[in-house]
Amino acid sequence: MPRIIFVHGDKGGVGKSVFARALLDHYCRKAIPATAYDSDKRNPDLSRFYGKLAPVQLIDLNSLTAFDSVLDEIAGNPSGRAMIDLAAGAGDSLHQLINGDIRLGEVLRDLGARATVVYVISRSRPSVAGLSVALKDFAAVPADWIVIKNLYHGDPAKFVRYDGSNARKDALALGAREIAMPELLDDLYDTLDQASMPFSVACEDGTLSFTNRRRIRSFIDRFDEQLATVSEVL
Repeated sequence: MPRIIFVHGDKGGVGKSVFARALLDHYCRKAIPATAYDSDKRNPDLSRFYGKLAPVQLIDLNSLTAFDSVLDEIAGNPSGRAMIDLAAGAGDSLHQLINGDIRLGEVLRDLGARATVVYVISRSRPSVAGLSVALKDFAAVPADWIVIKNLYHGDPAKFVRYDGSNARKDALALGAREIAMPELLDDLYDTLDQASMPFSVACEDGTLSFTNRRRIRSFIDRFDEQLATVSEVL
């Protein structure tokens, strides 16, 4: 089934782009065909880190034709997979595109396709509130939902705002799944960021210490373990 995967979070700093990078890294390592789209014009991290390893295209969500290339990519391809890394604050533009002239929900049904909305949250109130908005935006779109607890913001039990929220109740009522994204040390993350180094490349890079290479390998392994529980919608 063709699928469009939206890596969402709306609020900056929740870890959305880190998840998008790790997901694309997973696709590359597992030889899973996918086309990635980076919608962040100011900080196109997905393109910066993975442009040499995978097809990454820039997409302007402020354009009325933003989804055209994505839909053309999956049309007629029964195994088509397109992943869009949504920029922080993309909610308004996304709402306009979903409900614009092509009406995304109707198009996906015509194509026999579905969306997967991956929503990355932190422990903050605005992050949880953003999930409620996203659920409304995608109400008319045939979609599967995955909520990501970013463990950089604390262990899963500390996401008390989300755990007790109406947003969580509404998401679970739609069949949402919940997984966690492992934490990576700040200094090590900064080293990869400065070098624009993909996670899988870093595992073999001799400029990093043995222990840091092992930390990255552990991050990848734990990330893959989480993805394995939701692989049928990714």
